[in-house]
Amino acid sequence: MTENNKSVLPIYVLTLLDHARGLSYVNNPYDFIDYVFELEYYNTEFEEVGKLTRQWFKNKPSNIKLAIEEFDNEPELHVKLKGLVTGAAYLNYNVPFQTFSTNSLSSPAHMNTNFTKSWLAKNWSEYEAYNNAGLLEFEEVEN
Repeated sequence: MTENNKSVLPIYVLTLLDHARGLSYVNNPYDFIDYVFELEYYNTEFEEVGKLTRQWFKNKPSNIKLAIEEFDNEPELHVKLKGLVTGAAYLNYNVPFQTFSTNSLSSPAHMNTNFTKSWLAKNWSEYEAYNNAGLLEFEEVEN
């Protein structure tokens, strides 16, 4: 990341990184590096960006550090479900019961309303369907 929070990574690296964050076995930046060098993206829609990313790492090994930093800087988001009543359209996660629901952002303390896309992909079984259907709206959480 640069000082103005804009990524210095090529778009193909960001594309592969965003995809890999949603994989159940990519839980940290080092898993992502393994994913790139073990060629696990071959014969998938990510093959071309995977090859470009691998070459980008090989051409300048210090680029790996940039990818690690980017992996660790995934933004937290509020997730709004389109088509629901405006005040109650935000995704909430009940921590003690490990269940999802919709409500406002001013939910009780045991309800989480801040998510990363990779956490949602791994923990909310409906994430892919809602996201692919264009039913999710993401708002970056302000610190």
